[in-house]
Amino acid sequence: MNQEFRLPRESSNSDDDRRRIVDLIEEIRADIDFELDDAVTSIVRDLPAEYFQRILHEDQVIHLKGLLASRICQFTGELFLHSSDGNQIAVLGRSNYTGQLAKILSELPGKETLLVGANIFTSQSHDFILDVFEFGDEESLSAGRPDPEMVERLATSSGADTGQVSDFLSRFRPSTLLNGNTDKFAPLLDAYQSLANNPINISIDDTPDVANVLVAVDSTTERKTFEATAALISGYGLDIQQAQLEILRKDVAADSPAGTRSEKSILMKFALSKTHAQLPPANTWQTDLEQKLR
Repeated sequence: MNQEFRLPRESSNSDDDRRRIVDLIEEIRADIDFELDDAVTSIVRDLPAEYFQRILHEDQVIHLKGLLASRICQFTGELFLHSSDGNQIAVLGRSNYTGQLAKILSELPGKETLLVGANIFTSQSHDFILDVFEFGDEESLSAGRPDPEMVERLATSSGADTGQVSDFLSRFRPSTLLNGNTDKFAPLLDAYQSLANNPINISIDDTPDVANVLVAVDSTTERKTFEATAALISGYGLDIQQAQLEILRKDVAADSPAGTRSEKSILMKFALSKTHAQLPPANTWQTDLEQKLR
């Protein structure tokens, strides 16, 4: 006859019972500690280096806890983590598939809130994704005065005037400028300046394994533009391995009042896998994106 297992009551005076409970707790704790240590190491090693360069340390801790929870619970959907101040949503997914970013953007809460930036990451093993979306107001799009040394480095590497570079960098969010790698900002500067001649500009750096696509658009609808571009990439059958969204104020001085700002320059960088599809030429991207944004 099967007997139902019951934990001893707390009032039990049996030393053996208390010892068994303590031993059981210690055994479970040891197993959990071992599994967590292994999982933490695995996740951290699997995240791309760009994640640690672009994301603040305190946010990394929160994201890691979410990834651990989803792995332990074997959660297979997308998990939306809201920051306490409401200015960030991190989306954790235990799968990676074509069209995923477009789907997430269509489901992203806060449709009326200004999307001021995003960083999209896929693990090196392609087993999970970590997408970070930043929200705010017009004031949050200002970084104030950029670091003079960074201005000089970028001006030297790009050949641009220091005044132009300073004005360009002053339009980024402070968190973006924490990574002072001028090699990362040089192509963004070129894309930003190209918008003086065309409201949409697309440049492609094609390599054997990954295509790096930089899309620059002048627009007042930053979320629609990002979602339309992600949907276009999905339609091409290309997988997004990484992406970065930067929104810059346009045609106004860096210190102008918030009420005068409307149109923005939207800069989108994508690292695309070509495993399952061919990369269209830049003029095809241009035509197709223009149609999607009408």
